[in-house]
Amino acid sequence: TWAAADGPFYLTANLTVGAGATLTIQPGTTVYLASGVNLTVANGGRLLAEGTAEAPIRFCRVPGVTNRWGGMIINGGAGSPETRLACVLIEGNNSTAIHSTGGTVFLDHVSFGTTDRQYLSLDASSFVVQDCVFPSATGLFELVHGTGGVKSGGRGLFLRNFFGAANSISGNYNDVVDFSGGNRPSPIVQFIDNVFVGTGDDHLRLDS
Repeated sequence: TWAAADGPFYLTANLTVGAGATLTIQPGTTVYLASGVNLTVANGGRLLAEGTAEAPIRFCRVPGVTNRWGGMIINGGAGSPETRLACVLIEGNNSTAIHSTGGTVFLDHVSFGTTDRQYLSLDASSFVVQDCVFPSATGLFELVHGTGGVKSGGRGLFLRNFFGAANSISGNYNDVVDFSGGNRPSPIVQFIDNVFVGTGDDHLRLDS
């Protein structure tokens, strides 16, 4: 457990939350990550980073440092425990901010401060993404990308999110959300009460 009173915390090397382990980060905590460092949740591990509106949790680089850290990687499989992020700000990343492969994730009031790197990738995962803010992109990428549909026994829900515009530069990778799969007989992907303000291509590209 990482408490705000004991921080800020500084990760100077890659950190993996191993199978059977839970890393709990309490409200108001700041986590600094050094250049190229990734925070990884292994299959069977779990991250609980649940802040509040008054005391959000921040994942970022050290103030005044220009080098960027890597990203947050969540791995999982059948029956993997749920990683939960609430009232979290992620900034200073150099790869996809959150990349889930086979994971089970719950994202609530998560915002992204680095606008030239992809925000969220959901591959064969179970997920709820609600009340999150995805700013307009300043780089050429899809704000949210997913392949492999929704994993068996899971759910795929986008609820009350704000999606800024994808980059207007012509070419590929400028949809707002590009998601493949998520259709019956497997769990379906659902979009409910979201706001989309613009795009260089498609607001929703739902393949397969």
